[in-house]
This record gives sequence, C-alpha cells and structure tokens, in this order.
Amino acid sequence: MSKEQTSSWTANTLEIQGYVANIAQRDFTEAIRHINTGNAALAGRDIQSRYSQAYLWDSITKLANEMDPTKVKNARGPLTDFTEPERQATREFLRSTGADNPTYNRLSEYRKRWRRLSNMRRAGVDKILCYHTKQFNTFCKQYEGDDLQSKVLSWEHLYEWFITHLELRVATSCGGDRTSRLWLKHPFVAERLSIPEDLWNSSVNMWGSASEQAQFERMTIRAFRCPTWRSVGEA
Repeated sequence: MSKEQTSSWTANTLEIQGYVANIAQRDFTEAIRHINTGNAALAGRDIQSRYSQAYLWDSITKLANEMDPTKVKNARGPLTDFTEPERQATREFLRSTGADNPTYNRLSEYRKRWRRLSNMRRAGVDKILCYHTKQFNTFCKQYEGDDLQSKVLSWEHLYEWFITHLELRVATSCGGDRTSRLWLKHPFVAERLSIPEDLWNSSVNMWGSASEQAQFERMTIRAFRCPTWRSVGEA
C-alpha cells in the first residue's frame, strides 16, 4: 500500500470522528435524522457506531435544556443524579431513533453509559472509544472506584500508539502487503535492526537452535501474563 493509501486510511478514521462530532453540534431533530441515516448504512460503520455513543449524551442534554421545567412532570421511581428533563429526553431520544419502549432499568443504564462515555471523551479518551466493547462497558459499570475516568485515560495514553499502528497494519494488509515492513517506519524498531528493508519479508526462517526457539516461546508467554495485559483483557 502506498503512502497515499495509508494516509487515506488514517484520514478516513479522522473523518468518521469529525462527522460524529458535527452531528452533536446540530439541533435534536437534525441529529436524529443523521443518526437514522447512519444506522441504515451498515457497511464500514462499526467504528462510527461505537464512537457515536460518546456523543449521544450531547444531543440528549440539548433536548433536555430546551424543555420547560415548569411543564416537566416528575416521574415515579428512586431519586438519581439525573434531572427529570434528562430522563425524559433520554426516553424521547430512544423513541425518535426507533427503539422499542425501554424499561426503567434499561433507560437508567443507557443514561449512565452515554454520560460516562461523553465524560471520557471530554477528558481526552479517543481511540478506545472507537473500539469499546460490551465487556468494556460491563467493566465500567461494575467498577467501584472513583478514578474510572483516570484509569481509562491512562489506558488511552498507554495503548493509543499501538491501536493506531494496528489500524495501519490492517490497512496495509488489506492492500496486499503482509510483509510487516510497516514496522521499519518506526525509529524505535528500525534502530534495533540491522536488516535491510528489502529483506524484511514473510519468508519462513529456521531457528538457530532448539534453545533459541524455547527461549522465545517462554518470553512470549511471560509477556502475555503481564498484569497490565490482564487488566486490559478483563476490561
């Protein structure tokens, strides 16, 4: 894959993030129209769908702020740290996007998740929001400490480079280049190698000895048992 194609892949990811951020700046009706349009176009929208969740709370709070507090009836149920307009705006948002009538518990779960993701985005979390999973959301929901946002932000700082590099590896692989030559573009890798780039290929190379192979396997197993890797995996 050429430099232009690789740059295009990165630009596409940035365009997706910019597109989602732009939706959040629109009024509620316009945002709903764009969200429905985006949901209908499934191909290549998985990242956008995940990243969009970090902006949904923005649209909901905009609708809540437009409501007349004197005309908002207090709903039954336990007190929460959400205002009644926010609770009703969440229900209206789900109804407008075609969701079935959610239960009280499900509404509460959506509010907490979307506000949590929004706060993470505002704090500087970026790449993780493009690829967060159900397991990640469950981890956040069950996390008992007060430093969840700081914890996730530390993961962002630790793994942002690796996520970006993985994106580029996927792009180059889809373009037919499976040689891993991309690694040579990074100084901290290249400076440790004395192999000419034209020899960096997918050839099968024999181990120098059985002990060399055994040592490599032990190091690999030890690396994946690292506490940091375990904590991220559990997330």
